Amino acid sequence: MPVDPRLAVNDRSQLALTAFADAMEIVPRTLATNAGTDPIEVVARLRTRHDAGDTDAGVGPSGSVQDMTAAGVVEPAAVVSGCLTTAVETAVILLRIDDVLDAEETASAATDPHDHAHDHGEEHGQTGGHDHGGYPWALSH
Repeated sequence: MPVDPRLAVNDRSQLALTAFADAMEIVPRTLATNAGTDPIEVVARLRTRHDAGDTDAGVGPSGSVQDMTAAGVVEPAAVVSGCLTTAVETAVILLRIDDVLDAEETASAATDPHDHAHDHGEEHGQTGGHDHGGYPWALSH
């Protein structure tokens, strides 16, 4: 099935979309694994059906790829959308926390007077006449 040119992404944001799609693939993999089937084979079959336009295809309780509407598995779009929104918001919060921690660590390293990364009167290649591989302050202080 050809990709709609209006939906094509040709910039760096494609990397984020690809990573998100890879993360979402864990759902059918987990369903297949829990059913005792080969997740690689199931995901390949699912992709083939989706590429052919069969958007109702999904992983059933037996681990096989089947028509979910015919099997009576129908999820409201609001539930799926809400779950995805919560997951994305959680990931964004974690990334922001990580950025803040990195910034605080960088700022404290730049202003910490007890930072051992600074030279304390010894050459970094020599400590007491012995070479310790370039970082003697880790051993001598």
